[in-house]
Amino acid sequence: MARKKGSLKKYFLIFFVIEVILVVISGGFNKQLQVGFSEGKFVFRNVKSHYDLQEKITEEFQRDEYIEEKGEKKAIYGSTRLYDFFHAFFKNTPVGTFQLLRMLLIVDLVLLWVAYIIKKQLFEKPTKPQLMFEMLYTTLEEFVVETVGKERIHYTPYIVTLFIFIWVCNLIGMVPIPGFMEPTRDLWSRPEI
Repeated sequence: MARKKGSLKKYFLIFFVIEVILVVISGGFNKQLQVGFSEGKFVFRNVKSHYDLQEKITEEFQRDEYIEEKGEKKAIYGSTRLYDFFHAFFKNTPVGTFQLLRMLLIVDLVLLWVAYIIKKQLFEKPTKPQLMFEMLYTTLEEFVVETVGKERIHYTPYIVTLFIFIWVCNLIGMVPIPGFMEPTRDLWSRPEI
């Protein structure tokens, strides 16, 4: 059964209208919509809340500055000794650099483990997954030839490796573990001056 072309637009429009209504009902960003039970009664009301977008950005991306602003004790995983060790080891770099390097190490270990498993599973008579990966590699090779020319086809393994590395870096951010962030998210990890 064929779908109508306008149905996707209709769903997008409905979603957009619902979002606009929720923003209007909640009174913008300085109020929070409270729905639920309070003291045995069903509650549907706006409650004033303090929400500072700049503060959230600083907390997420510039952890050291946020800790200094709040006057909190500097710690990694609750340990000031661990913070002092990494701060001395990385000399004047923010803790975000430690988190970035930790995530890059995790991504590298995952990729090495996957490469080892794949290498063990290669057979003379290819299996279905092996055929699928070979087909994907051939497709990416054709893409490289179309982009940079046939004389530079030897760049294919490098470009495919970059593609897989960036893809895995982005996927690792979807793992719901506190402290895990995708390494491609924060380009601001630089030494403090």
